[in-house]
Amino acid sequence: MEKNEWIRERETIKMSAVSWAVSGSIGRRAGVAPVTGASSTAPAKTGKNLRMKAARVAADLSQADLAAAVGATRQTIGLIEAGGYNPTLKLCIAICKTLGCTLDDLFWEEGSAT
Repeated sequence: MEKNEWIRERETIKMSAVSWAVSGSIGRRAGVAPVTGASSTAPAKTGKNLRMKAARVAADLSQADLAAAVGATRQTIGLIEAGGYNPTLKLCIAICKTLGCTLDDLFWEEGSAT
């Protein structure tokens, strides 16, 4: 393979990786769809779960402390608080038990239909 061919092939691979990253495929587990729009864990206005963050801070826990207590990663807790991840019901319940709150307190959107 000549040097110019090798450079073109390398650039093609880079472009493929960039388009893959932009599409949201990098960093996602297989079979997990990216969250689009407002997260169901946060008020629609902000896209953030400020109630969960407030409860965590009131309990004097860091994201890492809460994550360790519920069996998640600090990044997962951060994403939930930022509205970028829709947690499972099992994780929501574990978070509520750890923070001493109900599901309604932390995860129910006001004005949502049943």
